[in-house]
Amino acid sequence: IPMPNPELLDVRVEAPVPHPPVVLVTNPKDARYLLPKHEPLERIRQSTFIRMLVWTDQPVASVQVQIDGQVHPHPAVFRGTERQVGSSANETVKTPLWVAPWDPELYNDGNVHELQVVATDAAGKTTTSRTPFVIGQTPVPLQNDARGGWIMQQSFSSMFQTSACVSYILMTLCLLVVPRVYFATLPNFSSWLSERSVLHHKDMAYIRHLYTLCCNADSFVAKAKLGLGMLAARAKFLVWTQFTAQVYLASVPWLFWPGYFFAMGMCILPLFTGRLIPSAQGSDAVGSVYAYGIYISHEWSPLLDSWTYALASIVSLGVLLVYLPVAVASPSMFYAPRAKRPWYRTVTVRVLVVLFVLVYLGAPTLMTAYTYGWVSVVFGYGRGWLFIASCLALYVVDWRMPVSLSNTTAA
Repeated sequence: IPMPNPELLDVRVEAPVPHPPVVLVTNPKDARYLLPKHEPLERIRQSTFIRMLVWTDQPVASVQVQIDGQVHPHPAVFRGTERQVGSSANETVKTPLWVAPWDPELYNDGNVHELQVVATDAAGKTTTSRTPFVIGQTPVPLQNDARGGWIMQQSFSSMFQTSACVSYILMTLCLLVVPRVYFATLPNFSSWLSERSVLHHKDMAYIRHLYTLCCNADSFVAKAKLGLGMLAARAKFLVWTQFTAQVYLASVPWLFWPGYFFAMGMCILPLFTGRLIPSAQGSDAVGSVYAYGIYISHEWSPLLDSWTYALASIVSLGVLLVYLPVAVASPSMFYAPRAKRPWYRTVTVRVLVVLFVLVYLGAPTLMTAYTYGWVSVVFGYGRGWLFIASCLALYVVDWRMPVSLSNTTAA
């Protein structure tokens, strides 16, 4: 069980739990987990010792090394250290290093070899460790795709970077730029809106007609065909009503331009600035997290964490840019005037959107402030500012305007 530094923790650990030796070979590295782009693998070929760590609850009786089934000609010897940090025997920091001389050039043939280490303690408990290794740059396939091997072979940094970039481009073009350009080219926006409203009403009437035919159909084949047709018509209706809502959003400056500002700023402004290294002093503790890296102590560090943070901000802004246009637009643009409100304007949906903002934006903002200081909220453009702006927008759109909007009819 991992424990904190005994020097900083006033805890007395009871008698250790008996266990067989634990063996970890550190050189040569397991060929299944080589990272040629991130590790100096040439040092394996230049090394002069096989190195292994052997943890035991009893004194080590022997450590035997075999390569490819043959006993290694040089025996393993202990080269570790022990350091007492307290008055109890349990308060000892151990580095249980064992080494055995070797010549890696004997195995520099491009083939995969197996290193076997057998450790035995004074109580007779034995552990055998087998490590495949290769003197080169080519890793050995894991061959365990069903047990997580496929996941371990993925490049998560590239995955999150690609996801963030693609999501950002789609969000910016589809939800902001294209609707705004289309709105700017319309000679008469009111006339276009009225025409779109009539078309949406016809599409909705057609969907209801297909639904009636599907319910009254006698055969399964007819029901299936009508059901598929209804789904296709419904998908078309949702896409075009969303496009109409996005164009309508472009005509609402107090909603469109803040959204556009947040989207453009994600490329050039830091997502937040705070005390990234609380233990440091002065300006060295303060850093800025951008979508594509972290700038701290006058150094630039591209990290996976920044892409995941950016992806979360992009998804949050994208959800709001999809919901707010249909929320601020009159339901009569999409549905014929009726007493019942559409599903997306019900109290349940509005409460769920508020919970999304609180859980997905509010809670992380508080955690960021707790970890990196309240300055991360003041300069937290990608999360803190977005959370405040989202709360204000939802308050105006969902809790001050819904009644008047639901009763508005198309021109």
